[in-house]
Amino acid sequence: MSRIISNLLLTIALFPTAIALAACAAVVGEEVLDLDEEVGIPLVAVVTLLFAYIYWTVVWWTTVRWTAARRFWTLLSVYGSLGAGALCGALLAALLDEGEVAFVFGAFIAAVAWMIFSACAWRETGAERAARARMPGGGAYQGPLLCPKCGYNMRGLTQARCPECGTEYTLDALLAANVERALPERELAVAD
Repeated sequence: MSRIISNLLLTIALFPTAIALAACAAVVGEEVLDLDEEVGIPLVAVVTLLFAYIYWTVVWWTTVRWTAARRFWTLLSVYGSLGAGALCGALLAALLDEGEVAFVFGAFIAAVAWMIFSACAWRETGAERAARARMPGGGAYQGPLLCPKCGYNMRGLTQARCPECGTEYTLDALLAANVERALPERELAVAD
């Protein structure tokens, strides 16, 4: 399975995982810590929101080319998403006079806003796309397909099984290992 597919599957699992975490935190807060609703519900919402921020960042961390501008926009995304959640929660609290429900709603809005804002901040710029397109092969890997275990050049073989050491790979795993190995070399070539 390629990295992008696994990241997408992990992203799909974010909300069910966050809901399960919220349910567990609510039970612990009520049964173990004996917290009342005025403290317990906002605490569960904050813990779940923090989980969503960390989970999303960890899943997509390695796919982002971290520049100074991206770090700035990421920080702005954190503050912007928290502001959006606080604003929506405050509006709902004023309309419903239900503080706990509004807090949970605001946390949910903040999590969704974080995903949207950070995805915008982390996407590839036009200049990065143009630099990648100028690479030999349009950014596609053109080097040797070396066996990650023994180093045998597997380019031109009809199957992804190394004849030297006998290790079998999926084509995605073989390509990913070679692209990751060659990535620092390619970045140096683009910088020149």
